[in-house]
Amino acid sequence: MIIHYHMDTFKLSPLAKLLKIPSVLMFRSLLKKSDLITCFSLDYIKESQIASYYRKNPAKFKEIPLGVDTKKFFPSAQKPKSSRVKALFVGGLDKAHYFKGLDYLLEALALSPSYIILNIVGEGEEKRAFQEKAHTKGLKERINFYGSVSDSELPRIYRDHDFFVLPSIDKSEALGIVLLEALASGLPVMSSQLPGVRKVFQEGEQGFSVPPKNIKKLKEKIIFLADNPELRKKMGKQARELAEKKYSPEALREKFNEILKKYENSNIE
Repeated sequence: MIIHYHMDTFKLSPLAKLLKIPSVLMFRSLLKKSDLITCFSLDYIKESQIASYYRKNPAKFKEIPLGVDTKKFFPSAQKPKSSRVKALFVGGLDKAHYFKGLDYLLEALALSPSYIILNIVGEGEEKRAFQEKAHTKGLKERINFYGSVSDSELPRIYRDHDFFVLPSIDKSEALGIVLLEALASGLPVMSSQLPGVRKVFQEGEQGFSVPPKNIKKLKEKIIFLADNPELRKKMGKQARELAEKKYSPEALREKFNEILKKYENSNIE
């Protein structure tokens, strides 16, 4: 029996917590009976709600990253020259996605030079509030809200930007599939120093991470990336290489096969 542990659950309603009790009791038993527990990040597991079980049974856990379609998401052959540097944010603009940290990104952008613009992909009931905040901060001419875009259009939007920012604020962000999409698209990335998220890429190689909610550090890294086009180019190349090596369907298939070899003589189908 193989169990995949994706992430902890947060901010449950009192009723949901009550209804979850049988599941919690059963889950502990399943962990003990399982032959193998996979996860996308051991870094996340070490600080998760099953961290104590991991410390007692580390050999039972195997890391298998989540993946991205590297044929759908790929780098631009050549970016058009522009006097402005374009940053990209992709995420839900609703209350459920409060943890994406867009508020802090707007604050950091307001402290950054006017040649840095931000494009936002996402929809939700909080969109109007973000638009009003952008106006209040004097960012009306530097921010574009794309709203919801189609799956077929999204890859082109990634390719049209200079770097990607995911300023999540707490452990509700366990990975960020958008980071993988950005890497596959050949973009330098910026994220928060959170368990799991901070291990998606190598610090200083494909991008930078900053402490959650730290507007000053976020602003500094945004300006640093904006002011160093050659570094962006180098990081973008390394981002694509990492996506192909670690997160492509081929890489994940190889990882699965490697782990499952020990079961090849069993009755598992």
